[in-house]
Amino acid sequence: MTTPQQFQSSDRRIDLDWVRILAFGLLIFYHVGMLYVSWGFHIKSEHRLTWLEPVMLFLNPWRLSLLFLVSGVAARFMLDKSSLALLAGARSARLLIPLIFGMLVIVPPQSYLQIVESLGYPAGFFDFYIKHYFAFDTQFCPNPCIVLPTWNHLWFVVYLWVYTMALIGLLALWPAGADWLGRKLAGMLAGPWLLIVPCLLFAAWRLVLFPAFPSTHALFGDWYNHADHATAFLTGFLLARQEGIWRELERRRWVAVLAAATCFSAFILVRAGLFAPSPALKWAAASAYGCYQWLAIAVVLGFARRHLTADGPARRYLTDAIFPYYIVHQTAIIVIAHQLRGRGLPAGIEACIVIMGTALTCVATYEIVRRMSWLRPLFGLRTAPRRLARMGAASAGLTSARRPIGRTTKGAKRAKCRTVSISTGTRPRRCALRRGTRWLRRSIWSVIRPRSMPRGARRGGWSRMPGPRWPRRLARCRGTSSSLPPEPKPMRWRWRVGCAVRPEGQSSDSWSPRSSMPRCWRADGSPQRGSG
Repeated sequence: MTTPQQFQSSDRRIDLDWVRILAFGLLIFYHVGMLYVSWGFHIKSEHRLTWLEPVMLFLNPWRLSLLFLVSGVAARFMLDKSSLALLAGARSARLLIPLIFGMLVIVPPQSYLQIVESLGYPAGFFDFYIKHYFAFDTQFCPNPCIVLPTWNHLWFVVYLWVYTMALIGLLALWPAGADWLGRKLAGMLAGPWLLIVPCLLFAAWRLVLFPAFPSTHALFGDWYNHADHATAFLTGFLLARQEGIWRELERRRWVAVLAAATCFSAFILVRAGLFAPSPALKWAAASAYGCYQWLAIAVVLGFARRHLTADGPARRYLTDAIFPYYIVHQTAIIVIAHQLRGRGLPAGIEACIVIMGTALTCVATYEIVRRMSWLRPLFGLRTAPRRLARMGAASAGLTSARRPIGRTTKGAKRAKCRTVSISTGTRPRRCALRRGTRWLRRSIWSVIRPRSMPRGARRGGWSRMPGPRWPRRLARCRGTSSSLPPEPKPMRWRWRVGCAVRPEGQSSDSWSPRSSMPRCWRADGSPQRGSG
């Protein structure tokens, strides 16, 4: 659940980031549409829009398989930068924590309002939450007969975690399998077979598994969905590094458009009942559905690679924001639709209010969550904001994105503050503290600096602030001030960039070119270098 760029020069795919953002964004409109069609949903509007069902069928076959394919590509890029154990830990933290939080906090209002509208449940939400939601059994049978607690729309998170863990287990047994299978699969899909072989596979799942195992999203026994979505996830994982496949998708995008339009038209004509029903016709409709599923995915990927390659602040913002949007969007839709029920609003106005209210809820939730570190893991965000410099280096494949070893300069610290503000819109507290204490540090230094040192001087060159060792060394020197000889004549300092030059008239015995600071003196008057 995630991540932008040209394929040839970066481990991050900007086009696939846009695909992920747009696919998740379609969920808001799709689930709003579920209020107005005849298909089952948690609650329903008083209006029925029959013309909306073909539009929903246009999106339904491929939108989730596309998300699983993009997730497979992301898993491959993550694996190239970490070990299997680190990948398992990272994906578990980013998926399981939001899942558990969603089942405990986000999803319960959906189940409660479903019971209220289906059965007229008289008690309040907290009564339902305490007495029924944690029953770990079917409740309110025979209609709607739901299993509580439930994950509802968060089933995608469950399935994605299961597929990722299964893949990690296979790679632990066969580490070289990903590269070997990727090359073999890319060779098998060369040329026109890229549009034919996956079509046959998805059509086979529709013909063989769907009649026996209809979609339930219950994890166990949902074999058609597992075959469909796991195929998409594994395809994305294996083909992520096969540049020739992505070029071929871009080159054949118009062919895929024509083939997808043909398959979708055939499926709609059969579903509309324009022909007499027969087993052969049902077989043809199922085959057209499966082929359209892959062809639509190929169309989206081909056009995205061709046109969605521009990066910018909107992409970076939405890449992190889209997963929290996904977590809260369905609860917002159901709550708003329930409040509008029975108000006599036209279908268009009601739908617009639901869409705008859901969008505002998603944006407000993300803006709150991203500013509170303890809320970020609950919505699938990293506990600490990413640094833009580290992102750029890691995405370009030029560095392991580890923190550099050694002392961090002030310029690097200031750049770090600016980097965080660009990538997240907020500045870390340490930057504000650093700016707030700058005046105090300068004031103290203006008092304790040696009179022989010019204002603004620093060991090694020019600087507005003294080095951190100066106050300690001066304090150590002044601690023996009673035994020091009279202060020598003030020296005239000469500077050049990067080093200090020995003052005129000062012997080399009492001054070291390695450091521009004055030395301490022993009681007998001999020079002694200050330590600290």
